[in-house]
Amino acid sequence: MKLNYYLPKKLQGYFSTGLVLLLTGILFSSCLKSKNDDYVPLLSSVMTVNAYTESSAGIYFYVGSQRINSNSLLFSQNTDYISGIMEGSYLTFTKAVGDTIIAQGQASGEGYYSVFVADSSVLIKDEFITSSAGKAAIRFVNMGRQTGAVDVQLNSTSAFSDIDFREDTDFKEFAAGVVTEINVFAKGTTATPLATYSFTPVEGKSYTLYTRGIKDSPDQSKLLDIGIVDNTLAKE
Repeated sequence: MKLNYYLPKKLQGYFSTGLVLLLTGILFSSCLKSKNDDYVPLLSSVMTVNAYTESSAGIYFYVGSQRINSNSLLFSQNTDYISGIMEGSYLTFTKAVGDTIIAQGQASGEGYYSVFVADSSVLIKDEFITSSAGKAAIRFVNMGRQTGAVDVQLNSTSAFSDIDFREDTDFKEFAAGVVTEINVFAKGTTATPLATYSFTPVEGKSYTLYTRGIKDSPDQSKLLDIGIVDNTLAKE
């Protein structure tokens, strides 16, 4: 924002007050110009994850008035990281049919961010870590409705604990190159998992595991399960 552009209008009609006032105005304008010419906007990269069970046709993602995804983002899908989004830009997520607004917010500062869009959406800063040899980085986000707080096990070992709805964890290292079974339990229990998923992490990659859907939903298409985002692939 070039504030000094507005100063000359204020100076019009005042030149008769003398050279001192004129020089003062020029100096003030120069200082503003120097200050604002140094301004560098903070740019972020934002990925959208569709965890919204109530939009079978998918969702659209807008930055300001510009729609980012030409094709609707279906349930369980995610975009790549969209780079160059200026801090303070308005982000809007709508149903693909009817363009009804699901969630709105503003872009944050520099870095990578993920927006998990559901009935109650959440913006998360992606604090990546560099994995050791033979490891992959994994975090967890609880977007499952009616689950309450949950505990997460990887290959029968506690990985994340007491994750409430809309909460996320930090990335942690886990073994790569082996089949990894994820079980999500109601907090404090280990008898019957609420949801189960298996995959083989790749060394050096970063992943987000998240619950989505509704616990005990009679609609099988909306039943609670576990989704996965390959954050490394989304950054490429």
